[in-house]
Amino acid sequence: MQNNVVFLTVLNKETSEYIKLLRSAHKWGIPLRSFFFDEPDYDKFISKKHLFINEALGILWGAGGVDASRFMYVDAYDTCFVSRPHTSIFTEQNLVFGGEKNCYPEALYDPLYDVSGEFPYLNSGVIWGKIGLYKYYCPTEVGHDQLLWTRKYFDIGKAGGGMRIDTNGEVALNMHSTAQEDFTRYPDGVRYAQGGDDKKAVWPTVLHANGKWPMPSWAGM
Repeated sequence: MQNNVVFLTVLNKETSEYIKLLRSAHKWGIPLRSFFFDEPDYDKFISKKHLFINEALGILWGAGGVDASRFMYVDAYDTCFVSRPHTSIFTEQNLVFGGEKNCYPEALYDPLYDVSGEFPYLNSGVIWGKIGLYKYYCPTEVGHDQLLWTRKYFDIGKAGGGMRIDTNGEVALNMHSTAQEDFTRYPDGVRYAQGGDDKKAVWPTVLHANGKWPMPSWAGM
């Protein structure tokens, strides 16, 4: 694990799903840092999630933190690590978001996306890249962070501003609208190949259940 990368999550309380995330991080030797914020109302916490991440990165990046230039953020309640991180996480020059198959939460953005990849739409459950870019782009409003980041992506990022989407699920694979039979678990990770097509197979670092259904037991949760 390179020293200039930090792995983190933010949450307002400990849950069984969070404990499983910690176990998956430990299994793969990932030093996940957890930041608890005092906002007991879940909806209010979610509406400030991007701001809490920004605050946590400020702690890590600034005085008293660690000497890090890049990060990987994962949601605390519906993600798990299924392999060691790819080297692309360490060298990424952009701010990268996981991709998903659904244009959520605002379908009006659908025509604006490049849909050549299997997971073309921005998802904010897993984010990685340069800490400085996150702090630079982080929305200041309170609200649905995925919508706020989508607006930022089209207003600034897509115009050469250093933001991109993991449209092939190579690092963060969002499981909503995928078929369980397309996943195969191995001792060194999880392979995803839609329809069994090995030419398009990927070995993601993180699975994200999108909050829609429980993480399947085979994922290691």
